[in-house]
Formats: sequence, C-alpha cells, structure tokens
Amino acid sequence: GEHGRHGPLSRLRRLPQTTLLGMRGVFRRRGRAILTLLALSLAAIAFLAIQTTTYSVSVFLGQIFSQYNFDVALGVSKPLPAATVEAQVLALPNVARVERFEQVEVATQWGTVLMEATEPDPQVYHFDLLQGQLYTGNEPNVMLLSQVAARKTGLGVGDYMTFTSPTGTARWRVIGIVHDLNGGLVTIGTGFTTIANLNAFLGLPADEGGGFLIQARDRSPAAVNALAEQLDATFSAKGLAPSISTAQQQTARNQSQFQILYVLL
Repeated sequence: GEHGRHGPLSRLRRLPQTTLLGMRGVFRRRGRAILTLLALSLAAIAFLAIQTTTYSVSVFLGQIFSQYNFDVALGVSKPLPAATVEAQVLALPNVARVERFEQVEVATQWGTVLMEATEPDPQVYHFDLLQGQLYTGNEPNVMLLSQVAARKTGLGVGDYMTFTSPTGTARWRVIGIVHDLNGGLVTIGTGFTTIANLNAFLGLPADEGGGFLIQARDRSPAAVNALAEQLDATFSAKGLAPSISTAQQQTARNQSQFQILYVLL
C-alpha cells in the first residue's frame, strides 16, 4: 500500500527544508555543480603543488648550504693580502676557520657561468667529485665544471672552455666534473678554479683576496649573529665597507623569493 512504498527520496523528506532546497539547486544546475567541483579541485591541486614546491626549495637550499659549509660570508671593498684579513678574522673569539672564496660571472658561448675560486684544498667548501680529478695545487689554466654546466655545454673532462669578462679572455681545460647546484636562474651553472688562477685572470696578485667564508666555533644563531656584528665593526673601523651576511640570512633571502607564489596560490 501507500505506507509500504519507499521511493528513492523517501528518507530525504525528513531533512530540513533548506537542505532539500540546496540539494535540488545543485542537481538542477549541473553546470554550476561541475564548476564548483572543478574550482575546489584546482584549489586542492594548487595547495598540494605549493606545499611540495616549498618542501623541495627547503631541501634544495639545505643541500647547497651543506656544501658551502660556512656561517658568515665576508666581502671587503677592495682586495687585500689574504693573510692580513685572515689574521684579523681569527683574532675574534668565536672564529674556528676562515678561507678565501671568490665569485665572478664570466661569459661563454652557451651563456653565463658563475666562476668560483677556492684554495687548492678548501676546508669550508666541500667538493663532491663525479668525474676526473680535483685541483690539488696551483696548476695554471685548469678548472672544474658542475654537472649542471657540463650538461648544458656538452663539455667533459679534457675539453676546454673559452670565456670572457671585462678583464679579458681565457681558455681553460676541464679536469673534473663536480656536483654543485649553485648558480641561480641567470647562469648555466658553476665552474671552479684556484684563487691563484682567478687572480691571474683578473690581473690581481696571487696572495690577495676580497671574499672569505668563515666557520664559527659556536654555530648557534645568536652566536653567529654576534660574530657578524663583530666582523662588521672590525672592518668598518678600517674603512673597508664590509659586505657581511650569515648563512641563515642567505637561506631566508632565498626562501622569501617563493613567498609571493605561496601567498597567491
């Protein structure tokens, strides 16, 4: 009979009238429902994408800064005898190690390369050799190439790279391929050589330096910030207009570049 039938909407009749009206509206306007679901799906995808990207950026920066294992980077306004600068840095109480580290962009036929220069046996920067060999002394006109730059140029161990800068042109032999993810968005990767080689290319004395990486004994954020302030005071008093940044500041600066994308998504 009438009371024995249970149609597909019989139980829904017990729901509040406003709920029933809302459901009827959804099913009557299927286009609107599809667009709503599509918008929600895109929002979910965007959220997952930016969360994944944020995590990947953090991992990427962690890999870079574990290789460039410094606490404070120091730059002076003009190259000075490295021994003089290092002695002044080591005189500060919380310094464990200091070594020269230079960077200059050079132009090649494939694009810009970030040429980095280290001591022959660097202790702050850690090489991760993939092919060939590292430089162990001041062999002239040799370089290492990051795997990123090697892939983009097609160069390998034994090949030569020709590059230019405002100071002139050079042709160096690639003796090794190393793992290095530095370089930024405007370069094709990194190259490495000794500071003596780079200084010779730039027309500077071999013993001079303008950039230094410093490791602290106490590597806590507060202690590193205090060291950065001491370095600034020490070299500012000598009229050298120092450029000083901590690894924490550089990490935060790189992460902040992704915050606009994060907020938008």
